Amino acid sequence: MEREYSVNFGQYNTWSDWHLTPAERPIVVPPTEKTHNIDLPGGSGVIDAAQALTGYPVFNMREGSWDFYVENDIEPFMTIYSKVMAALQGKRLRVSLEEDAAYFYEGRCWVDNPKQSNGHTMLTINYSFNPYKHKFADIGKVVKTAVNGSATIFSGSVSNYTGEPICPKLGIELSSGNTMSIEFTTSSRRYTTSLAKGTWVDPIIMLIPGETTSIVAKGYGTVSLQAIGGWL
Repeated sequence: MEREYSVNFGQYNTWSDWHLTPAERPIVVPPTEKTHNIDLPGGSGVIDAAQALTGYPVFNMREGSWDFYVENDIEPFMTIYSKVMAALQGKRLRVSLEEDAAYFYEGRCWVDNPKQSNGHTMLTINYSFNPYKHKFADIGKVVKTAVNGSATIFSGSVSNYTGEPICPKLGIELSSGNTMSIEFTTSSRRYTTSLAKGTWVDPIIMLIPGETTSIVAKGYGTVSLQAIGGWL
C-alpha cells in the first residue's frame, strides 16, 4: 500500500527513499478557472473578460498539500527531515503520483513545520503546480517533415487533449533559401509568417482543442513540430 499511494518528486519516491506514509490518499487538487467578470450597466448579465481575451478557459495554479507520517524506527527523524528539505526546497520539479505514474505535474514544493498527530511525527508537503498535467511519453516527441516546395506539417484537431491549448515548437532546417514560409489556418483566421533557420515558438500559432487547424510550410528543407498537450 505504501508504494501504491506514494508520490515521486523528481528522482525521489516518498516511500522507497524516505519511508513516508500518506495520511490520506494523495490527490492533486483540480485547478480553479480564472474569471474576470465585468458587469455591463446597459446589458444583461456579465462578460467574462478572461475568456473574451483568449476564446478558451484559463486556469489558476493547482495548490494544496499532503500529510505524511514519518517511520521513525527506520531512520532518525532529523535525517529524513533534512533529506526531504534538500530534495524539495527551492526547486522546480516534475511530480507524479504512483497510481497515475504515466503523467507528471510541474511546479514548486516545500515542507511545513513538522507536527505531532496520534503519537506520530507528521510532515506536510505543500505544492503549487501548473494547471495541466503532461505525459512522460510525450517529452521529446518530435515530428519531422521534409519540405520540397510545399508540405503540410499538421492538419486536423487536438481534441484528444482535454483542454490545454498548444503553442507548438517549430524547428527550421533550410536546404535552400534564407527562410521558410509557415501558413497557419483555422476556420476563422489565416496567418502567415517567415522563419529563418532555428527553433521558434510563435504565440499566434495556437492549436485549440476541438478546432480544425492546418499548418503548411513552403520552402526547401525540413520542419520539425513538437506539440505537447496537457490534461486536467
